Amino acid sequence: SEIDSVRLVGTPASLSPPPPHPFVTLQPSETESAFAERARWVHRRFGPPPAGDERAAMQQAALSMVWANSRHLGCRYPAKVERSAGLKGRPIAASGAALDGEMRMRGAK
Repeated sequence: SEIDSVRLVGTPASLSPPPPHPFVTLQPSETESAFAERARWVHRRFGPPPAGDERAAMQQAALSMVWANSRHLGCRYPAKVERSAGLKGRPIAASGAALDGEMRMRGAK
């Protein structure tokens, strides 16, 4: 049958477990796949966690949440924060969450 002709060998790169990072942890409302994607992003962008520099490791974790919120929810942040997370030159997001946040920031009800 067609099912028998399909064989998986190994684990696809996108499903490989993320490298450990002291402050990048699964958030209560985050799916395992979104967490793995965020953890891999931290590893690709910054490499291994800085040894002995807790502040830098925490900043990497915070930027990973900026990246994930921007990517998945359309959230926007100050330009300096977006540049730090590698989000420069992005078009303005038009998701419901992004528009709601923009309206609240401007004081509209």
